[in-house]
Amino acid sequence: MRHIERRDSQTRLHILETTVALINETGSGELRVADVAKRADVGVPAIYYHFESKEEMLLAVYEEGLRRVTEIVEEAVASGIEDIVVVLSPGRTLALDHFQPARDLEEHLESKGKHEVLTALRRTNLPARFRTAHQERPLGLGHAVLQAREAIGDEPFGLFLPDDIIDAARPCLRQLIDVAE
Repeated sequence: MRHIERRDSQTRLHILETTVALINETGSGELRVADVAKRADVGVPAIYYHFESKEEMLLAVYEEGLRRVTEIVEEAVASGIEDIVVVLSPGRTLALDHFQPARDLEEHLESKGKHEVLTALRRTNLPARFRTAHQERPLGLGHAVLQAREAIGDEPFGLFLPDDIIDAARPCLRQLIDVAE
């Protein structure tokens, strides 16, 4: 049974990764389940086994993306980074919006006496200063870095990619900064 569960989670992850690749190529508005199935080399029923609808699949993609961005920002802040430049495609601000204060929600939680939840929510609000740079088309990592040059200037910088995972007691970037200093 464990083997089947592991295979199921691997298939689900593969479908999500394939969906992200197709979104990057065509945009989410043009995404078709049949195209995801073909590219992922699975049947359409396999997609509906893991996701009830195309919308649920897209939501899972965005939730995973937000989780990864949150981890990156937390590592940067834990490393002492105060200014973060995010390179985005035009119109894709969901990652930054995630860190903006939600005044209505904060007031509601305050009125209900949900102080622990409110404290956790406020920890995600603007843990650093964010600036954006825009990359009109995905022309590679070097091009993305060039788009951020005006915001970074001649200062040293750390580059985070959402698929880099380094499990360490002290954040990897903090270790690199310590060596550089």
